[in-house]
Amino acid sequence: APPARMPASMSGTDTESPLAASPGQSAAARGLTQRRGLTRAGSTTSMVRASFTLQRASTLPTQTRELRHAATMPITHDVETERHCCCGLWKTTQMFGAIAGVVLFIVFVAACPVRTEYSTANCMMGITLLCGCFWVFEVMPIYVTALLPLILIPICKIDSTDDIARSYWGPIQMLFVAIYLVDIAMEEVQLPKRVALHVLLRSGIDWRPRTLMLFFMIGSWILAMFVNVVAVVLMITPFAVNLVETMEERAHEKQAEASESGESAADNSACSVNTEDGDSSQVQRFGAGLLLGIAFSATAGGLATLTGSIPNRILAGIDLINYQVTWVMWLAYGLPISFAVFLITYLVLDFLYIRNSKMSAIGKDVVQTHYDEFVDENGTFNRDELVVGIAQILQIIILVCDQWVIFPCIKTADGANLLSDASTAAIPALLLFLVPSIKRPGQSVLTWPSVHENLDFGVLLLIGGGFAISRGFESSGLEETMGAWISYMLDDVNSYGLSLIVLLVGSVGTQIFSSIAAATTVLSVLKSVALNSVVNPLQLLLPGTVAFSLAFALPTATPSNVVALAKSQTLSRPLRVCDFVRAGVPINLLAIPVVAFISLYMSEGLFDASAPFPLQMCADPTANCQIVDIPGIVQGRNVTTQACMLLDNDSGTCCKLWNGTMVTLPNTTDTFGEPPAPVEVPVPGDDGPAPEPDGAPDPP
Repeated sequence: APPARMPASMSGTDTESPLAASPGQSAAARGLTQRRGLTRAGSTTSMVRASFTLQRASTLPTQTRELRHAATMPITHDVETERHCCCGLWKTTQMFGAIAGVVLFIVFVAACPVRTEYSTANCMMGITLLCGCFWVFEVMPIYVTALLPLILIPICKIDSTDDIARSYWGPIQMLFVAIYLVDIAMEEVQLPKRVALHVLLRSGIDWRPRTLMLFFMIGSWILAMFVNVVAVVLMITPFAVNLVETMEERAHEKQAEASESGESAADNSACSVNTEDGDSSQVQRFGAGLLLGIAFSATAGGLATLTGSIPNRILAGIDLINYQVTWVMWLAYGLPISFAVFLITYLVLDFLYIRNSKMSAIGKDVVQTHYDEFVDENGTFNRDELVVGIAQILQIIILVCDQWVIFPCIKTADGANLLSDASTAAIPALLLFLVPSIKRPGQSVLTWPSVHENLDFGVLLLIGGGFAISRGFESSGLEETMGAWISYMLDDVNSYGLSLIVLLVGSVGTQIFSSIAAATTVLSVLKSVALNSVVNPLQLLLPGTVAFSLAFALPTATPSNVVALAKSQTLSRPLRVCDFVRAGVPINLLAIPVVAFISLYMSEGLFDASAPFPLQMCADPTANCQIVDIPGIVQGRNVTTQACMLLDNDSGTCCKLWNGTMVTLPNTTDTFGEPPAPVEVPVPGDDGPAPEPDGAPDPP
């Protein structure tokens, strides 16, 4: 195995040994320093014992550049763990993932355990499980694993390379690039940190722990709506960590003074030790809650916008529904849900980490010290920061208003839109390359070297891999097979119960397999369930997408959790896995039923998701449906035409209605050439069809 990297706390170069004490310190101060070192060592040991996800905070890189990749690949970047397998390339868990993935692929390709009439459905299931194992156990970098569908789907004769390759580059990927360019500029000039320090300083109040945590959480929540979630956590956590360290140093100084003044009396000395332990533990407890709040609120904020998280972007790339799910429509749908999750998160963290705390308020002098250090390093507010702030605001305004102001002006002769969010979002990003920088004469505000260093090109492959798997599900028939199974099991579940089940299953899957791996496969299955049941796909896809952002219980569930876990290792009490479980499980249990209720009514009000299958979707070839002139009552609504899902048979003329009735299309015109009187279509689960009016023809 390659030599392990020495931790920063042991190297003697980056940080001073926690047990070291300067010769000039008093006995009480030296005792405090040693106790802090022992506390940190004990916390690290407990964290390793509790890390049942095979990941330790001390083994993650702390440099921002490396941590960007470690946020999505913590096992790969676990630099200190010994790697005994494959000539030092893999850890034991990675070796297990490789073997499991290959064995499952071979079993499904050779044995065909799934009973289906589609010959390539088992091959596609094998490819999906292979990618899933490689993603979960990080056998290869997850971005490289996303290329496996491009290789295996054509080899298994499921679809052509040309069709699969189109999944890796499209409007969603271009929208991601346009938004990420502005995010990079925001991070380069550190505008969010300046604004946060300015607000803290100009408020003129002493910040209590409760209000301070709320301030950081609100800032993370709002920024994550428009800035990449990982970038938000990377920008805010160092500031929060420095603030907690300052609080802890001041607490230890006060404790040392109290210890020295009470050395003459034994009873006073005992009291001072108890006060000392209580104060230090409260600061450490607050620090843990603050970092969890930043990570969790950033995840909740990313839920609010279509580009805020990768699952949202994958949803936007589904051709069947992307004409309905625009950036502004998702904002209207996701913002109430995001706020509810944020509020629940704050209340739970306040109860666990702030309640009954007797910590003193953060004085103005502490904030002034941090602000002065920031100004010494970055200078005063300048034109570069102003330009970046204007670009960010302009991009938000364009994304909100483009479908009403810009799109109607640029259409074809037939009235079809020629623009999309990807085109309009790129306008502010390009302006950053045209405005000269005042800090770097001769260069623009945003430079290509900065983009090349900070733009996560791997995410584009990851999104494309999800779209490729989705296309493989459609081409192989696996989508229809799994949809039939699940729709049969959920046949009698009402709308709220359906949303609750989807949210629960999606949230649990996200904790285990990560939001990226879960979203790439589950959304395709949910779409298939909707098509097989002949219901509006949004009824399942909307809560399903939200479920992938309800990932709070484990540190590896979302990238923001990983960043918070790694950045906390400089504290005397770093975050542990049990901290995520202790706070994340109650948040999930409270959020799922609340989100299910909000999602149900927001999807009904904005998208009419409980309406019969939209006839516009039949124009999409992936829907595989036909519009038939069969009147009746579908999902409680009187219709004259309805969607009929085509079935794969020899003649290709048989289709299925919402109530499960089979229709032979060539006979439909003969039987219903003259539109008959409305016939009530029985709802599954009822005792039977309603009595037919006299003279009405038999239903097909």
